Amino acid sequence: MIFVVGASAQYTYTTNHVLGAGNPGGLNTQTDSYTTGYTQVTNGGEATNFWSDTVGIGFPFDFYGAPVTHFKVTGNGVITFDTSATMIPSDINTNLPAANSNIPNNSILGFWDSFSAGAPIGTTDRVWVGTYGTAPNRQRWIKYYSYEYGANAAGTSHGTSYAYFAIVLEETTNKVYVVDMHYASTGQDLTTTVGLQQNATTAVQIGDSTTIMPGPIASGHADNDYYEFTPFLLVNNNAALESIDEPFAPLSGGLQDVKATLKNMGVNALTSVAVQWTVNNVAQTPYVWTGNLASLGSTSITL
Repeated sequence: MIFVVGASAQYTYTTNHVLGAGNPGGLNTQTDSYTTGYTQVTNGGEATNFWSDTVGIGFPFDFYGAPVTHFKVTGNGVITFDTSATMIPSDINTNLPAANSNIPNNSILGFWDSFSAGAPIGTTDRVWVGTYGTAPNRQRWIKYYSYEYGANAAGTSHGTSYAYFAIVLEETTNKVYVVDMHYASTGQDLTTTVGLQQNATTAVQIGDSTTIMPGPIASGHADNDYYEFTPFLLVNNNAALESIDEPFAPLSGGLQDVKATLKNMGVNALTSVAVQWTVNNVAQTPYVWTGNLASLGSTSITL
């Protein structure tokens, strides 16, 4: 449809929110509380937030286009591939990108919120890691198990008495998933940040810093929701049709506009894009959009 030009490049991620479809990829079909074959990486019962020991991924994985091999986790929903980081992520979650004083480089925010205001957390409130599948299609699961988590708006009590959620790393695709599994049906008023941060200037986020967590109440896997982050390469100049939006009823009578959403998939701002299009396999006059469209921005066009 559109031109692709340029040599220097960088990576970003597309996002998708999947509701009630079960766990991503269908590899993990266990109940949310299942830990057989997992390894415990935190002890439970912690009174203050913390960094876990360093944990290996166990298969090749790229984050923002660069290989990473190990990670560590905190008690407030952050994992980082910067295993030298020492500063604990802030209990006040913000929009991304967050300052390095709040979030280290190369981090995943899996429902980033505060460490429990009701600490110490329970002795069974732990983070476990496990692997599903076979090479080259494995998934590494980092599961927060029965976690007393977050604080209410006043910061005076825990947001939920327990929650099960996970961050998942996928081999070969290099996708990241944040999985909303199971939670206490009362006392929950968490608003969180979900996203990926490369550094203090580059990040991808779901919505804003008030993303609600968690969703499903049942403890089975079939109703789980998840956020999906898929990496793609940003070249200098690139564009795509993100969607065809109108006509809503193409077989009805009368003249109808053809409208679409044009998205800048490149690094540079775009000032001109040529769109080739057909109707019933008959080529139409190419549509040439002009304007100023920032990187990853989108705009509506009428062909």
